[in-house]
Amino acid sequence: MLIHKKRTWFVIADGSHARVLRRIGANAALEPALAEEMFDPVEHSFARELKDDRPGRSFDSPGGGGARHAMEPRSDPHVLRKQAFARHVAAVINGAAERNEFDGLVLVAPPKTLGEIRAALGEPAKRRVVAESPKELIKTPRAELAGHLDAILAG
Repeated sequence: MLIHKKRTWFVIADGSHARVLRRIGANAALEPALAEEMFDPVEHSFARELKDDRPGRSFDSPGGGGARHAMEPRSDPHVLRKQAFARHVAAVINGAAERNEFDGLVLVAPPKTLGEIRAALGEPAKRRVVAESPKELIKTPRAELAGHLDAILAG
């Protein structure tokens, strides 16, 4: 699906890093749309650094002898961080959509991250999505991205 929009944003992300590029005009070069790329500040932390030192303790039910047991955490801290980062990326996109900074939006991220970003987009941004791809391209050099992104648009 070729687009004929004037200003297209390309959001390339994973769970802890996002790059937003733009193309103004059909054959223009890709350029950064934002002053900086986005990074999750806890990107390289270990799980033990994201949670308490030890899980909480619980007691057996009455009549169970009073033994104590460790409680398992209800969610993985890394998953929660990735979800929060995806919501942050979506918030940046939502703000730009409200300011009418782009006409078309292309989202490229691994499936889970793509789903999280998509779910957090507001209606103004959702209406501008012209293509999506569940790919991992965040580490692809910018010089090589144009070919990948053109293929996604050609769909």
